[in-house]
Parts: sequence; C-alpha cells; structure tokens
Amino acid sequence: LKWADGPVCSWPDGAELSLVHGKIPGFGDGLLSIAADNNAALKFRFTWLEDRSFDTYEELKQAVYEEYSDQLNLTASSNEEGTAIDPFVYDLYHSVQLIERFGAKLESLVSFRKARPEERHIPWGQSRHLYNFSSTQAYIPGRLDVCSCQDLLKCPNGTHFGGSGAVSIYNCQTNGNEILRRVSLLPRDQDEGSARVKNSTDYSELGGGHKSNTIPTFKLEGLETAIIDLDVTGLPTNMTYQDDYRVAVYVDCKPCPLRYRCEESTKQESSCSTPTKVQQEGNLNDCLRQERRQVCVRADGSDADVEWCKEKTLHYENDTSTYEERAAFESKYLLYTEPDLHKCLSMPLFCDNTSWNYRTFRRLCRQTLLDGSVGAPYDCSLGDRWEEYEQWANALCCSTDPSFQGINACVDGVCTKDDHVHSILQKSFGDTFRQAYGFDPPQAAPQGSFIMDAVLQEARGHPAPLELFNEWKDGPAWSNDTLKPHNVNHATESTPWRKESGCCQCQPHPMPSYFGEAVKDSMFPDNKHQHDQFTISALSSVELTVVVELLHGQYYPDFDEYFSTYDRSRLRVHTPRRSDDAVERATWMAILDKDVVDAVP
Repeated sequence: LKWADGPVCSWPDGAELSLVHGKIPGFGDGLLSIAADNNAALKFRFTWLEDRSFDTYEELKQAVYEEYSDQLNLTASSNEEGTAIDPFVYDLYHSVQLIERFGAKLESLVSFRKARPEERHIPWGQSRHLYNFSSTQAYIPGRLDVCSCQDLLKCPNGTHFGGSGAVSIYNCQTNGNEILRRVSLLPRDQDEGSARVKNSTDYSELGGGHKSNTIPTFKLEGLETAIIDLDVTGLPTNMTYQDDYRVAVYVDCKPCPLRYRCEESTKQESSCSTPTKVQQEGNLNDCLRQERRQVCVRADGSDADVEWCKEKTLHYENDTSTYEERAAFESKYLLYTEPDLHKCLSMPLFCDNTSWNYRTFRRLCRQTLLDGSVGAPYDCSLGDRWEEYEQWANALCCSTDPSFQGINACVDGVCTKDDHVHSILQKSFGDTFRQAYGFDPPQAAPQGSFIMDAVLQEARGHPAPLELFNEWKDGPAWSNDTLKPHNVNHATESTPWRKESGCCQCQPHPMPSYFGEAVKDSMFPDNKHQHDQFTISALSSVELTVVVELLHGQYYPDFDEYFSTYDRSRLRVHTPRRSDDAVERATWMAILDKDVVDAVP
C-alpha cells in the first residue's frame, strides 16, 4: 500500500499453506494435529445433544463454522425472546477463532492462576473472616480478554433494560417480580423463638443457593407481637433496598419458587409469564425424583404397616442368627420407596390454581409362564381395568346387539371364551370402549403377581415420575371397591381429590412505610444500611414466612455470603397475659369498645 510519499508496506508470500487447509502459524510443520495418541479420531461434545468425532483440525473448523452460521441465522430470525446459540457450538467457535488468530502463541495467552482470598467465593454458611482459604485451592483465568460468553453484555438475572443505549450494568433495572434467592430471617437453633418454627428442613426449593437453605414457617398466636431486628450494615454500598433486595413477610402461604414471574394482568392465560406450564410440571417431576416416602407391600400387592415393616427389617439387619425368619419375612413383605406425591403437591410449584384427581404410584406385576420363565412386567392395575372391561363385555355379549346373535356369545350372563366373540369385541367395539372408559380394552385377564424387587418397583431413574402414577375417577377408596380409571373423554365425571391454590396468589404483606421510602443516606443510595427493626402483630393465629429476597443478579455472591450465616437477624415475641411479674417480656393489651369510641364526639 502506498499513500502519498509515505512508506510502502508489503507482505511477501509465506512458506505455509493457507489456514483454510489447516495450516497454523508457529508450528514446525505448519500443521495442527487434534488426533489422539493412538491415531484415533478425537471426540468433541459438538452440541448440547450431540457428540462428533474429527480426524483433522480442518474438519472440525469447517463443521463449527457451518453449525455456528446456521444457528446464528436461526437466532436472528426467531421471534422468541432469549433464543441463543447452543453453548457448546459457541465455545467451539470462539476456540477456533483464537487458534486462527494466535496460532501456537495461544498457549501463552490461555492460563489459570491461583485466586487471591478477596477474589474467592466462600462456601454457603461460612464467614469470610473465619474461613481457612489455605485448605482448598481455587483458580481463575489469567487473562479475561481471551474468554468469551454470549451473555456477557446482557443484563444480570432479575433485571432488564428497555430499548437500546445501555453503557454499563448499572443501566439495568430490577424486574421487581422475580426473586433470585431467599434466606429466612427466622431463628435457627439457639434463638428464643425456635420452638415456634416448623418445617425447618423443608422448602429448600424456595431458597436456592444450597440444599440446606430451607424456608421454614413461624407461628404467631392471636394478639402476640413479633419483633425482628435485622443487621444490614455489612452489605455493599451500592446494594440498594427495593432495587436489589427486599424483606418480605408472607402470611398463611408459601411464595412461588425462584425465577417465577407473576403478572398482575388478568388477560394472560397464566398468572405468570415464566415458567411455562410444561416447565412447572417439570418442576413437579424434579420434586418427585427427590422426595420419596417408604411403603410396605405384601406379596399379594396389598399394603402393610410401614412402621412395623421398618422395625422388622431393622431387627433382622442387626440379628444375623435369624436367617430363616428373615428370608420368610422378605418373601412376604417388600419395603421400598416411591415418589411422595402428597408432599410435592403441597409445594407451591404451579402459578395457577390446580385440581388433581386421585393418583397412586403404579405397582409392577409379572406372570410366571408354563415353562418356568417369567413374562414382561406390567402394571398391576391392569386387574382393575380388566374387571371394568369384563363387566362391559358381559353386558354387550348378552345384549340384543345383532353382532352377537346366532353365535352363542353369552352363557349365564357371561361372554363365552370364543376367539370369534373376542375378535368382535376388540375390532368392532374397541373404539366404543375407549371413548366410554378412557383406556384400551385389555386383551386377556392378568395372571401375574406382585414383583418382590425394590429396584424395579422404585424406578428411580425415570425422568418423569408423574407419568408412573395411575389416575382414578374417585378416591381414595376407603372400601374394597375396585378403583375406576379416570376417563379423559369424560373428565367432569371424576371427583377432584385435591385442590391447590396457585402460588401467584401468595404475595408479600405490605411493609411499614419506612421500608418503602427511597431516601438517600450519607454515602449510601438508601437509608437501610443500618440496624433495621419491624414488628408483626397478629389479630388471630397466623403462620408466617419471613425472608430477605435478592432481586438483582449482580449481587448473588454478596447476598449469599452475607445472609447464608443466618446470624443477621434476631426474633423476639411478646405475649399478652394477665398481670404476672414472673413472666418476662409480657405486654399489656389495650381493648377498646367500638361503640364507646364511636360515641366520642
């Protein structure tokens, strides 16, 4: 290039081949090998759901470029908010770009170094000034400018920026209706109010951060007053109340899980914009995989007392001299676990009100064949379905329907065991039966027995445990009547078993005006960086959920580190009583007669 009288720049032809042929500058032979030591192709996780193998760098590069281009076009043309390139494709594309740009020098740019104490996150529940950083090592990238993330310039979780023109993360505004983390402000162990706390090991789904971060419930009796002191003096200077975090008190209900966004508009199909109904059901399945309850079943498939079975099992495990008795017990009883549907339906996992028909976890049976082999497992409830089908078939065979005339289809009110009669029932009337009863007509009466195998019955690896529950028309059955399957074609005929309120109905109780004031204090954007206090007075018995909630994703580490020690709050309860000098913290309760007050001029 030549500009006026300036110097001339020239690039002589290099000895290496073009990069499109796999030539990388800086290597001795100019070629980059990605083959394994045994000359086999190297496997990569290419996309979220796909692994691919490549013999050469050139093949990898071309495949990555093509896939990245295709996904980039899809995201550009998609109308769905939040559509992104597959994370594995994005990482591979960035890696190839770095190789193409820096060649062999890339190894000197990509490195990790030991993180300094102030750069490290500490485990949940640990205090920074007490934590032993030398007990573990943590590493961070040596140079952040060689890292890349397609969400790098997006607003943090829980925030948004309307339009364009944002120049920093501080332009992102809190959504207001999206909770990222919760920590209970109720006492844990030693505090005087701990006797009032229940469900202390439950509802970790509402807290986040760590499985030990549960959200318990606090009971306050009528006319009692609870005083909660909260120390927020150690929060970061820019962490602002109501914008980045808040205190919330929920009365007689549990709030939605994290990241749910409830909307006030009634025009929407759902009370929340996220998650979708499919995702809410997925959360229920997640709960069913984690929460299980013990059951004890006899060899005939009937229920036995769980506590008795547990005592027997423990006895035989500790006493090895009773092998024969133990074998006899295990041949008659099976103690195992199944998903705890009752507990999971009690969780606030659905935005809207839900109605549930009676459901029971399926139990597997198997038939022993004449040659001594065993057949495939099947749902034991097939016996209940067969009874319904048999009653229907007998009534049809013995009716005046022309299809069964002249073929001796009925004897003493029962269908004959004739292949032709069975074929007519299945082919000519199968659709009629499905419409009327909601399931396929069984082919034959089940002859199997309950499978005494805990692993097979539990099905712990099933991705959607809700699918393993049988849904019934009525129930639970307190008598020996046969359960009738729920019919989706006549859904209104089923009697709901449980009705649960949607979690979006559970909103925090209004806080005192002080917490709603946007007043700046010396060097702080609010006036809450101090010891704050609020009281809760109960007119009648109530159950409270008192929490501090994170609203801005920028402050995940600060929030977790500060509140996960559960020592930032203190609870005191004042109880009104008759005059008694021996009672500490008793209070006088003033009672006013409304008629007298109204009569005052």
